[in-house]
Amino acid sequence: DVYKRQCRVPMNLAAQKVKTAMVGLVSIVAVACLAFMMLMTVADVTLRAFNPNWRIFGMLDYVEFSMDWLVFLAIPLSVAAGQIIVVDIVDLFVRGRSLKIFGALVTLGVAVMIGFHTITPALEILEWRERTFDLNILKFYYWIPIWIGFALLVLAAFTEIWGTRK
Repeated sequence: DVYKRQCRVPMNLAAQKVKTAMVGLVSIVAVACLAFMMLMTVADVTLRAFNPNWRIFGMLDYVEFSMDWLVFLAIPLSVAAGQIIVVDIVDLFVRGRSLKIFGALVTLGVAVMIGFHTITPALEILEWRERTFDLNILKFYYWIPIWIGFALLVLAAFTEIWGTRK
């Protein structure tokens, strides 16, 4: 609440349009992932209730991949919604527009740093050709939603910075 009160800075129109389009599209995909996971889980549990031998083959792979998408789409959505965590000590020294820009810059730095550190493990998994147990999906594909999520996080941070320009 303190962050929101201190950062009531109007966003410029172009940044607002980019942010609105990103939030709309990403929200739809995230909701679809959540609905898919829930429906598949309910269907699998229901089938097993009727007969323990009935199951949806590859259920764990479906849920893991959907969860991957859901989590890494939710992170940029929270940044786009202005839900950046501010440490109390920082808001003593930085206020208003500067606090919003500082929060977006820190978010941007963390996203770039973590995103950069995902490259090596992903390439190792690709080199080893590691696959999932049931559906035999190449585990490298699990890194794609992570990278897309970080790219959207960078976009959300940029729109926060761009939107607070005078």
